[in-house]
Amino acid sequence: MARTVTPKVAALIERGMQLARAGEFAEAGRAFERVLQQMPELAEVHAMRADALMRADRLEPALAGAERALRLRPGWGEALMLRGNVEALLKRFGAAEATFRQAIAVLGPLPALHGNLGNVLLEQERFAEALTAFDAALQANASPSPELLAQRAKAVYALGRRDDATQAWERVLERDPRSLEAMEQLLQLYMAGRQIDKLEALCARAVSVAPDAGVFRSGEAMVLSWRGRAEEALAKFRQAAELAFAADKPVHYDAVISEAMTLFKLGRVQEGWARYRWRLDREALREQYPQLAPEPVALASAAAPLRIRIHVEQGVGDELFFLRFAPLLRARGHRLSYRTNLKLVALLQGRSELFEDVVRWDEADPPPCDVELQSSDLALASGAAFAPPLPLAVDEQRRGQLAARLRAFGPPPYVGVTWRGGLTPEEQLTHRGKAIWIKRAPAEELGRLLRPLRASIVILQRKPEANDLSAFRAALGREALDAADSNDDLREALALLSLLDEYIGVSNTNMHLLAGLAGRRARVLLQQPPEWRWGTAGNSAWFPGFELYRATQQGSWDEALQRLAQDLSNSLISNG
Repeated sequence: MARTVTPKVAALIERGMQLARAGEFAEAGRAFERVLQQMPELAEVHAMRADALMRADRLEPALAGAERALRLRPGWGEALMLRGNVEALLKRFGAAEATFRQAIAVLGPLPALHGNLGNVLLEQERFAEALTAFDAALQANASPSPELLAQRAKAVYALGRRDDATQAWERVLERDPRSLEAMEQLLQLYMAGRQIDKLEALCARAVSVAPDAGVFRSGEAMVLSWRGRAEEALAKFRQAAELAFAADKPVHYDAVISEAMTLFKLGRVQEGWARYRWRLDREALREQYPQLAPEPVALASAAAPLRIRIHVEQGVGDELFFLRFAPLLRARGHRLSYRTNLKLVALLQGRSELFEDVVRWDEADPPPCDVELQSSDLALASGAAFAPPLPLAVDEQRRGQLAARLRAFGPPPYVGVTWRGGLTPEEQLTHRGKAIWIKRAPAEELGRLLRPLRASIVILQRKPEANDLSAFRAALGREALDAADSNDDLREALALLSLLDEYIGVSNTNMHLLAGLAGRRARVLLQQPPEWRWGTAGNSAWFPGFELYRATQQGSWDEALQRLAQDLSNSLISNG
């Protein structure tokens, strides 16, 4: 027979509940413990003590208490929910998932339960299942919390559905107009989608809520940059860097990079390199590279030759760009080695006139060196603001094989084309929460533009999306050689590029490869704003002889494509 709760025990229970309501969770846990010393069979008190301990961050005792409550009352839904919450806090996500599913079977479709299940599925990167759970929570809740909506938005974004994620975060902001998390996520999404008007309105709103948040000042600067107001953008990037210096180092470094790039665009190259030096946390880097040059510019006046180890820092195209300064260091007698990714190892190995060795970045036991550099420190270390492209040598055997492949497809002239640069949608998923710059020209319009030309068209697009590929081919109206596989090996890509009569594309690795081939040029499609190395008007000193076709500030390609069509008709024989 169950014992009756005495007035003294009832008073202790009430005291524990008062302490819990007041946020005194440790004291509440002790009050419930005194109850259980007298009446250990009270499952409800075990659950109340477990809840108090969980809120006091004593998770293992809290889990033991929840399990004790369930032994006393098997299948008790509220205790199952409590145990699941503790398991989730302990990062035992598989166990928490199983517990929440048990609780749902007992209690039915409660919003909190489905939301908690979604959270642990999200932690396990099971994004589609998490989204299903969050949607179930929303169906059971006519007035969902901003927190639930935010978790759902994260799942949608992780699935690569950027447009849907934008709408999901906008819904969060509707529910909580002061949500800085929603504003920051929308900032990244609007930037990635180049939604300038929305970004401008968002930043104005965010600055009114958080005037000292550097990230939103950077957003304001991006709007100014996109609108062609570079000097004003420069001032805003500097303000953003100052605001974020102590409070948010990643935002600070991003703002500094943007400031440097704006200086480059304005032609203030020496200032740009000096500022670009601070794109990374130098102290953190020194933990990885103990011999990292504290002041790369000091190497420009080094009295004696040094052994310099260069480390890969960015993508393949950027690395080729920075390496154009390496010959200047080599010319002073410095001995260079390069730690880089596998694609560049294959391309640059054997360049004994430049590097003593070129190996993978993770190669063990590198030879000794006097100093280490990040690749983008090469400009400062060389003492030069400007350097010509790094000369590249074509593998003649590959060139012969590819020439035969081209002849088998069709007669010259050969025109290569790409319409997208940057990460594929799948690759972007590994950069969640960060704006990814994707360079894109209209594939269908390019196909239509090339249709009248009496030329064999070669597609060099890396990992083309099926809809772009089919739209391009339909607009072209004839077969095109799919040479996407050439992107897998830079030696292959270089040899193929050396055989083309024309190459048309957005800014990508192929542009850097072509720049390294004497006498080879390209026609570059630039969206607004362009990357810093292309400048804001005219052609680029970094890529001599390359012809640039710029979209308008409003994002229209009409004028650029009309000029491209005219230039191609002048350089190639048209079908008439």
